Amino acid sequence: EISAAQAGAVTRALAALPAPTGLLSLTLDGLGAFPNLNRPATLWAGGQDEGGRIAELAARQGRALKTLGVEIDPRPFRPHLTLARVPRDLDPAALRAVGAWFAARCALAPPPLSQAIRAVHLMRSELLPSGPRYTPMAEVVLETTAGSQSPREARGL
Repeated sequence: EISAAQAGAVTRALAALPAPTGLLSLTLDGLGAFPNLNRPATLWAGGQDEGGRIAELAARQGRALKTLGVEIDPRPFRPHLTLARVPRDLDPAALRAVGAWFAARCALAPPPLSQAIRAVHLMRSELLPSGPRYTPMAEVVLETTAGSQSPREARGL
């Protein structure tokens, strides 16, 4: 959670961090739920962070944002792609049914899919009665070439 006034400082702090050496890549290779399939709140495609480089970048970003007074989630970083959010007002039986339905599909997960990570986006999340709305606020380009950094860019969107 940050204020609109903090968005510029957050973007500048992220852009000031050294870019990773070489391209980052996330391989999606499984399905799951947060906090778990018995009480799913978020359904996701999970990612493998080869060498922990994405987690390292997230930790560096977290440390930079803490200096700005931004509260950082203390849970361990787990790279993933959110597929769906489960309505919070479901009764326990319905939650278990959603978890069971999704667990049955976990065995049908597609083969691993790798995606290069070229930028970090600062997003606005608005929780509306119709569901969450996500709006990009800024982008920090991470793209590098083998051993040499391309120009870093931070821009408001």
